[in-house]
Amino acid sequence: MALRREGKLAEAERLLVETIVNERPTADVYSAASVVTLERGNVLAAVRASKAALLLDPGSEWARRVMIGAGRACNCTATLLPTLEAAVASFPSASATTDIEEARLDAAIQAAAESYRAGKGNEAVAALKRAQALAHDPEPLARVGGGWLAIDHGREAQVVFETVLSINPDDVVALIGRAGAMARLGHLAGAERALSRDFERLGDGRLGLALARIQRERGKYPSAARTLARHTYLLDLTAGK
Repeated sequence: MALRREGKLAEAERLLVETIVNERPTADVYSAASVVTLERGNVLAAVRASKAALLLDPGSEWARRVMIGAGRACNCTATLLPTLEAAVASFPSASATTDIEEARLDAAIQAAAESYRAGKGNEAVAALKRAQALAHDPEPLARVGGGWLAIDHGREAQVVFETVLSINPDDVVALIGRAGAMARLGHLAGAERALSRDFERLGDGRLGLALARIQRERGKYPSAARTLARHTYLLDLTAGK
């Protein structure tokens, strides 16, 4: 994976494909191929490689993590669950149980979005309630909050994000999500105040971008321009370290 660390993704993918075609590849080779092809935007190839990795070594934690990432990227976790569940049944462990719960959570969030797009609001809500029951830590809870926002349930989203922030007040994803929920509920001024305070306190560029979006939505274009200028400055400052 040295080539990947150097940013030479095309060359890394070529070498991995040559290894798969000409040698007897291990699960780690397929896992590496899945990671590289996913980073190059070839989601279907990443999914195929992740399946091969887990079939070769059902006990590989890396192969499980790679498959979860591929499923999240293609919004197709539900189709990968049988392979993951079979692997976990063959090689049970605490980390495997955690991984399968994460995959089931992803599948539920994806099902909610699909149901919402199909006009099946009740099914979308039921799917997100299933997902929320599986989320016990800040990162999965924040993804559930994003799921509530995606189906236009701002109040439920705000409650979830507030729960995350009660655990970690500096969780940037939750801070942005809470502001998004406030905006969805019509509290644009409050969302701007919260993001402005959080951006000033933490200096995280993601907060700056979210703040600029809210400011533009409120028609405050000069303020948005100043926020983006500061965001760019902070990025340059970080890159120079």
